[in-house]
Amino acid sequence: MADTRQVAEPRRVGVLGGGIMARAVIARLHNAGHRLRLYNRSPERLARFADGGVKLCATPAEAARDADAVLSFVSDDTASAAVWYGPAGALASLRPDALAVECSTLSVPHTEGWARVCREQDGHPVDLALTGSVPRAVQGTLIGFAGATTEDLARLRPLTDCFTEHVVHFGESGAGMRYKLVHNLAAATTLVGLAEALSLAETLGLDMSRTVSTLSAYGWAAPVAQSKAWDMVRASHTDVMCSLANLAKDVGYALAAAGDGDVELPLAHALRTAFSDAAALGGGPLDMAAVKLAYASPRPETHDSREGDR
Repeated sequence: MADTRQVAEPRRVGVLGGGIMARAVIARLHNAGHRLRLYNRSPERLARFADGGVKLCATPAEAARDADAVLSFVSDDTASAAVWYGPAGALASLRPDALAVECSTLSVPHTEGWARVCREQDGHPVDLALTGSVPRAVQGTLIGFAGATTEDLARLRPLTDCFTEHVVHFGESGAGMRYKLVHNLAAATTLVGLAEALSLAETLGLDMSRTVSTLSAYGWAAPVAQSKAWDMVRASHTDVMCSLANLAKDVGYALAAAGDGDVELPLAHALRTAFSDAAALGGGPLDMAAVKLAYASPRPETHDSREGDR
């Protein structure tokens, strides 16, 4: 099948962040000929791009200056506020009619407030939450979940065509981020379910090689088992696709959103306990499959995870 992606004139693009996903997207944009200005709190993560004529900036405001679009790839609400707000933030220099694009996974209130401030400054907010492994990011086949006007999403397409296979438009600003919390809650539920199932298999004395191969071939758990079961069994979690701490943060944001809508999510509370237990055993910076550490013996003491949710 022919590639139907758009071929566009190079655009001026600011990128905020230097994590795994950000670096893969930066490489895709750079290879497509877009003119890039980059900012990251730890500039050494982006040093390799300077050799290719990319401008490394001292502040988010410098990266955003004169840009047609500014894309943010950061860890949480606090980091997002740090790169967008204040005299050195990207919004301080965002030109009128520019696209402000938040690709991080953030809370509902933060996303709504950020979009409101963007519009007050004549910017065009787009929340474009992304999913996919690091290889998909490198290949440019990520999936995007977008909240934006139809017109703004069309304006962004020459950029999204560089790093996504498909973008699902969920509606106006904020809708893409709300869906991403749903998406990641489903992922966390499946991951913890696999960890529990493998823990039970170990307790029952089953042959783990046969257990993993069978789980990977049959049933609803097959895709996640193919990806993560051996890592869980071998306690090998240093190849980080998404950190345990990052997915735990997303579960927390989902719980907060449920509280705002007065919806009970008892399973999500149990997930948060499992992630908290695994983090207490050193799993926070490891891959999300390290949630299996929560089923070590003995488990760390925990408190009622529902306390203080609202």
